[in-house]
Amino acid sequence: MKNLSTVSKLVIYSSVAGVAITLISLFTVFMGYPGWTIGIAIGSVIDTAVVALLYVGGDRTIQSRKIGVTIAFYILRIILLTAGLLVPALLEYKVNIEIMKYSTFGAAIGYIPGVFVVIMVLTKMKNEDYNK
Repeated sequence: MKNLSTVSKLVIYSSVAGVAITLISLFTVFMGYPGWTIGIAIGSVIDTAVVALLYVGGDRTIQSRKIGVTIAFYILRIILLTAGLLVPALLEYKVNIEIMKYSTFGAAIGYIPGVFVVIMVLTKMKNEDYNK
């Protein structure tokens, strides 16, 4: 793991956290609400993509030194986050697919692990740099 780049580490940790929270949410399937698990899985996948785009966008911005690159990656992240909530909401409320009940809330929950992963990894990196 030490040979991996920061982006690779964050994507791997975010993916593992997403899989873990999805597995934890499997109990809702047995309670009759599979939409929670479906939503959490959707949110976890999008969250991993957003974490990757955050750092890829940062690297591209540093290389090009243009504000347009930063804005483009920001808009792309916002589009992904919005689509991740909009698609389950449309399937749940507009199309009325019963299996998607509560999937919108599940997708919002699926976004949470990435935030904690980024905070923990960056805090650890900052502490390592500080102790050198």
